[in-house]
Amino acid sequence: MKPLIPILLACFALLSCRKEKDKPAHSFPGALYKEITDAKAGNYDIFKYNTDGTIYRWQRYINGKPDSLQEYSYDNGKLMGIKYFKRSNDTWKYVFHNLFTYDWKGRLYDLKVIDMEEYDLDNPPKEVFSPDRYVYIYGPDNLAEQFSDRYHYRMVNGVETLYAHAFVSRDGKGNINIVQQVYLEGQEVVFAQVTAYKYLEQKNPRYGAEDARDIAAFFSANCWSQKEVSSATVPDRIVYRNYSFNTEGKPVSFKEQPSGSETRFEYYPK
Repeated sequence: MKPLIPILLACFALLSCRKEKDKPAHSFPGALYKEITDAKAGNYDIFKYNTDGTIYRWQRYINGKPDSLQEYSYDNGKLMGIKYFKRSNDTWKYVFHNLFTYDWKGRLYDLKVIDMEEYDLDNPPKEVFSPDRYVYIYGPDNLAEQFSDRYHYRMVNGVETLYAHAFVSRDGKGNINIVQQVYLEGQEVVFAQVTAYKYLEQKNPRYGAEDARDIAAFFSANCWSQKEVSSATVPDRIVYRNYSFNTEGKPVSFKEQPSGSETRFEYYPK
């Protein structure tokens, strides 16, 4: 049987969702307002912020219509949760919830990805499951300020089982520039992959809002310009991003190669 997240969590998630969806979302001077991935198709993202500048809501539009949204919650400035919703038949479905836990030093220790099973807010499920969990390790002596390893656990036949192990290294600015990840079945490594990044001096306008499961994006403050993925079993792949910046050093667009896709950014006025 899958382990249950306490019912209190489910109740809190529902109640806080009700409150936060009624809470006014704000612009914030100079912060990222809009990310446009396909202007002709009407594909873009809108960002809203709390009064202290932390991100509150990230909403995605596909073909000009609301498609998904993420809502962020904090405690004393620390990110505590991200709720994910998907639009279906003109109704917002609560899909899953990221729950962050910190250790006694205030470092991120544990991330649970809670499956909310796409239920309607007015018809919550009886059980809430956590099929994915990430645990962060801070060196062999547990004294480092930045983690060196991340363990990814998944539920297999009702038992929490190690699924993947990532080793990371950083550049001089703290960006994660190498991720060595192995995937396991039992004690056997079934796939290994290395991803290497190169970064620019400029900041990533989505920093602090990225998917927490994407280890490099979530923990790296700068814009990456090159990503190389290699393994022993599939051909190496290199992706480049060529940016344009405004006079403040903020990216206004980038073109990605070899796909040729272009992304544009707009910011709230100061």
